[in-house]
Amino acid sequence: MADPTQQSTLPSFKQTTFTQGCASCDVQNRIALRNAGKRARCGKCGKPLGLVGPSYSIAVEERSFQEQVMESRLPVLVDFWAEWCGPCLQIAPHLDAIALEYAGRLKVVKVDTETNAGLARHYRIRSIPTLMLFDNGEMKTRATGALPAQQLHAWLQQALAD
Repeated sequence: MADPTQQSTLPSFKQTTFTQGCASCDVQNRIALRNAGKRARCGKCGKPLGLVGPSYSIAVEERSFQEQVMESRLPVLVDFWAEWCGPCLQIAPHLDAIALEYAGRLKVVKVDTETNAGLARHYRIRSIPTLMLFDNGEMKTRATGALPAQQLHAWLQQALAD
């Protein structure tokens, strides 16, 4: 069992913005997370940035789950995990790569089941890691266990195509 006095290595959700670089003028534009999935323009040169979204995993807590997952304009891949879970740590780099690859088309969020037990109960998380894909506020599919990178990508592509 995890030591409850230890802090999680993933920061709690206080982040409300992400940055998106402009290919035309090289400026980093700060964009509110609630605008992920929208089209944006560069604040300096005015050129289109295209669909915007974070290129990294975001830590989400119970208080922000509704806004960041259920009300998201983008499909959301939720990773239910725990700091002490070896398989969770094993797939973390693959999820970060997915967040980068699908930036602006998919949001990747992480829910620590140790500090967000209510969410874990609500979604009947019995084993971690558990991945769930949400779209338009509804869960489309779920997978449990540390999938190898190729299998994880195939699962996600199939789920997004359905």
